[in-house]
Amino acid sequence: MGYSTTDLSSNKAVNWGIKHESVALDEYHDKHSSEHQNISVLGSGLLIDKVVVFWVHLQPDAVVCSECGRGVASASISEVFV
Repeated sequence: MGYSTTDLSSNKAVNWGIKHESVALDEYHDKHSSEHQNISVLGSGLLIDKVVVFWVHLQPDAVVCSECGRGVASASISEVFV
């Protein structure tokens, strides 16, 4: 498909986001636990659709489960560099 690869392991903003992702997901849990019973926010990796395996996938930061249903969460974390 012609995708280029870039090593982001030395990028300050990317490393800051990785370091703080769990904090953001903990805060997500705390904020929504008052609205949803038995909520859990579980770290996740690549998810592949079992029916259309060859092209439908996503990579959320967490899978969210509660008595209301299931969903996914993506923590977009940014830091302003001055």
